[in-house]
Amino acid sequence: MKYEPIHFEGINSEIFMNMKDTLSQFGISVPEGNEGFLSGEGFSGVFKWNGEKETLTLELISKPWFISYDTVKSVLCNVINNYVNNYPIR
Repeated sequence: MKYEPIHFEGINSEIFMNMKDTLSQFGISVPEGNEGFLSGEGFSGVFKWNGEKETLTLELISKPWFISYDTVKSVLCNVINNYVNNYPIR
């Protein structure tokens, strides 16, 4: 199943690094660098951060069958909201 990518704006380098640390605390393996494959706890996806434009795109590849995409999206947005007060989601 293909999931709709989630786009965030206003993601500076400090926010991006904090988000990567937070995902690691949730057991999600996140590689070094500005883009790549992340996985763990039954989830996998790809991310791409553009430091110049301060944008981040997350695309879910797989998830546990019993968790809805909307739930995953909501949790990701809540984690990011801990670092950014106001961000548009496209």
